[in-house]
Amino acid sequence: MQQKSNSVTHNSSIIKEQKTQTHNDIHLVSHNKKQTIQLRRIQLSDAPTVKQLMTTEICQTLSIAPITTINQAHDFILGKNSNQNIRLGISHRRYGLIGGISYCTQKNNLDQTVVLFSYWLGQQYQRQGYTFNALSQLFKQLENKGSTQFLAKVYPSNVPSQNLLKKLAFQYNEISSSKDPSVFVHFTRDIISA
Repeated sequence: MQQKSNSVTHNSSIIKEQKTQTHNDIHLVSHNKKQTIQLRRIQLSDAPTVKQLMTTEICQTLSIAPITTINQAHDFILGKNSNQNIRLGISHRRYGLIGGISYCTQKNNLDQTVVLFSYWLGQQYQRQGYTFNALSQLFKQLENKGSTQFLAKVYPSNVPSQNLLKKLAFQYNEISSSKDPSVFVHFTRDIISA
């Protein structure tokens, strides 16, 4: 039933997959009446935009140190000190780079592919459907490649992100009983094979 509601959402837009020069790139373009976004590998040349978009608040929600220099933006783009080694930029047709998605895959004890991911969007682009659209298309692509589960961790105070994950058919999984503000709420989305 969850997949049915997602397919209704996809019917409102025309999705086309484009091949890129490097076979590892995920390059999706989504067109609908309000927006055109593209997922692409984020490049070191994106560092000035990353530095500008990554406010202290966004860095806090990602549990990373503030990005205040181009070198720090380079480190972020390269995924230094992160296990999420695949870094994609969310680019808008008119505005250019507006955010990003980072993820890694791993095998669970049943030898299924699990995707651990995080995402961010510049404050001026939030709550306009860009992240929903980008994540929907990425999940569709990764499901087609055999991923069976998606995992996200969100701070309890980040209600907009929790609502986004619920809209994307994620289920609340767990939260520690600790009063520590660095504790995350865990969300999962399982893919059921037909």
